[in-house]
Amino acid sequence: MAKIGSILQETRLSKGLTLDSIADETNIGVRFLLKLENDDYSGFPGEPYIIGFIRNYAEYLGLNAEALVNRYRSREDAAEAVLPFEANPAERPAAPETTESPEIAVLPEKPEEPRQPEQKSSAKSSSRQRKKKDAPLEALEPQKPSEKAELPAPKNDGMDTGAGAPGRSVPPLRNIVLGLLVVLIIGSAVLWIFVGGRLQNNKTGGPDSAKPAEYKVEGGDFQKRLYTGDILLIPFAEDVYRISLGTIGETVILETPFGSKELRLGETAELDPDANDTPDILLVLEDFQKDRPASGALLRVSFNETDTAESARTGEVTVPRALPPSTAVKDQDTVILRSTRGPYPFIVQVSFRGNCLFRYEADRKEWVEKYYSKGESININVTNALTLWSSNAQAAKLTVQASGGRSVDLEIGGPGEIAVKRLAWSKADSANWALTSSELD
Repeated sequence: MAKIGSILQETRLSKGLTLDSIADETNIGVRFLLKLENDDYSGFPGEPYIIGFIRNYAEYLGLNAEALVNRYRSREDAAEAVLPFEANPAERPAAPETTESPEIAVLPEKPEEPRQPEQKSSAKSSSRQRKKKDAPLEALEPQKPSEKAELPAPKNDGMDTGAGAPGRSVPPLRNIVLGLLVVLIIGSAVLWIFVGGRLQNNKTGGPDSAKPAEYKVEGGDFQKRLYTGDILLIPFAEDVYRISLGTIGETVILETPFGSKELRLGETAELDPDANDTPDILLVLEDFQKDRPASGALLRVSFNETDTAESARTGEVTVPRALPPSTAVKDQDTVILRSTRGPYPFIVQVSFRGNCLFRYEADRKEWVEKYYSKGESININVTNALTLWSSNAQAAKLTVQASGGRSVDLEIGGPGEIAVKRLAWSKADSANWALTSSELD
């Protein structure tokens, strides 16, 4: 009889479907689909999830879902049907032929000694009796009878009589074995409930799993909550780069082909595969909880693409590297954030409350310009400095998100005003750094 996993996998392959597409359609994680196809039912949140996932997966593939669910349940029933131990009939003690008590062996009578002549003196008789009395116990036992006079063995009817406890009854062997089996089953059930419950509580809230999951990043920006050991496969140029989630503690450790990257909340790891001093792959830590690996880490992957083909696809256009006509500071700098450990990357979220033409330059890269409509928003990853230009300053609202979940709201300017603002890290004093906002002409 074919296994459930084989049926699911063969049907999926015959239809030319991928696990990722099925996961998107059925809302079943890829790791659970792999477990079902491998007949591995460990790591699920509970029994109802297993049955529900089998039913949903089978219905999506056009299979008889109830038949597969019944096959899974019959598999469980067979595993739970533990037969009681039965002794080998050949070794089973024979039943007693009668209910009478076992025969008691009767020792043969001691042969009579020849009568002593009466004429012996009374002194010799007294001496002989004294010697008999002082003789060892073995000397008083009767001589071993011949084989023909061998004592009959008592019948084995499950009763044992031992010295010091004549007539005491001992339970039959079968009862002893059955009692031990019952104790073993009960002990196993208690151990399974105790240990299994703790393991279930220690699992990650997803899945977590038992086996690390792999995700392939395709089609631009990608966002996924990863757990310890999960892997991202990021294609770039003609290579595929493997990024894995190492540990989650005070910070999140990512293992990359370019070494380990330590990220705090909101920070960005920049990868430069082509070594042209311009980051090509950006890994942004969007969310995680310190020292709680079970909660995972929300990681966003984006690409720093400025070629014309990518611009045509996204609707964005790049403008030559040039600053606004005047870069003179209009007003005194405003301190947004302070840091004692030096500058660190931050994210600027721009929400558009009205229509406007908006430009920005991050970390001295190419200027990006686009006309945005009311309700749109963008996220800009910044390492050191960001310059913004808006044709309708009041239409764009800024929110600066820093490490540790801190955020600060900023306004660029008033309605209909053309404004330029620059956010950058600067040295506040010998021990501190400050992220400041400067308004430019």
